[in-house]
Amino acid sequence: MNKRKLLALVLTGVMAISTLAGCGSSDTKTSDTDVKTSETAETSDKNVLRVGMECAYAPFNWTQDSDTTPDGSKAVPIYGSDYYAYGYDVAVAEAC
Repeated sequence: MNKRKLLALVLTGVMAISTLAGCGSSDTKTSDTDVKTSETAETSDKNVLRVGMECAYAPFNWTQDSDTTPDGSKAVPIYGSDYYAYGYDVAVAEAC
């Protein structure tokens, strides 16, 4: 195996591992309300990961007035707003 193929294989492995490392579980379990409400996020001592997005490009992400969605899922409240966000990007961010 030549050096270029070996280097490409090693870099591919490193990229795959680093991509999956962000979606790990933690020892501390939090409920959905701990992460999603602005009151809890401001007063909680737990670490909160906030994901920023513009929420304007359906089907990837969009803004809506209520937390209900056609498929029965719940949209996420937008921090500092009376609106909710949902879409593929929001669902992936929640899964991590």
